[in-house]
Amino acid sequence: GVLKAVRPDGSVKWENNQIGDTHATPTVAADGTVYVTGRTTGHLFAFNADGSLKWKHDTVDSYLESSPVLLSDGSIVFGGANNSVYAVFPDGKRRWTFSAPGATAASTTAPVSEGTIAANASTGAAAAQVWFRAAPALDNQDRIYVGGMNGVLHALSPAGDLLWSYGAGGALYSSPTVTENGRIYLISGRVEAGDVNRLLALDLTGKLLWQKDLGGATLNPSTVAVDAQGRIFVNDNNTLLALDAAGTLLEA
Repeated sequence: GVLKAVRPDGSVKWENNQIGDTHATPTVAADGTVYVTGRTTGHLFAFNADGSLKWKHDTVDSYLESSPVLLSDGSIVFGGANNSVYAVFPDGKRRWTFSAPGATAASTTAPVSEGTIAANASTGAAAAQVWFRAAPALDNQDRIYVGGMNGVLHALSPAGDLLWSYGAGGALYSSPTVTENGRIYLISGRVEAGDVNRLLALDLTGKLLWQKDLGGATLNPSTVAVDAQGRIFVNDNNTLLALDAAGTLLEA
């Protein structure tokens, strides 16, 4: 894989081939530093604005596909495949690691119970190598919302402490969407043939507000978009759906 910086006229400003294979979207900090994860290298890379390598942080993770996001203090947060979510300081040093509860490398895959799960209770899930594939989402208090392919959404404090978890009933392929009025939208995706994607709305405490089964059964459902009027848009099986804030499908 090659990371490229492109000028407004489309010409290449610089390129760097040190990241290896990647599926992640780069994130650019206010000082021009570019952060991106290496899919198979297990590294978070930081590049200067001129394309030179600033530093690389080895997570010792087997598979990084999550795009990084930035906390207000500049810390970089991203998920991995080894049951873990990572936070790294802007200087490249590890800030914290969150290890998903109920998941160990030796455990076997088991169904995830639906419903809110208290931070001090069992998740009801034992999934070997929980994979946090999608980028985390942040609210205006720097709280972190990150979903795993085992179907559990975790809410973390900026310090990496578990606030609550919610079993969504299906794999969380895409990033949650957090709105300014305190709503979390996520799509619980297909796990087995015959399953359909489900759109869920939670509040910031992990309480389910409503859910709606969607018609599609794509393996990679999109992230939800919300406009200024609170209307919800989602691409489901190549069909654009629009819903109101209560989850009612809007007419075209």
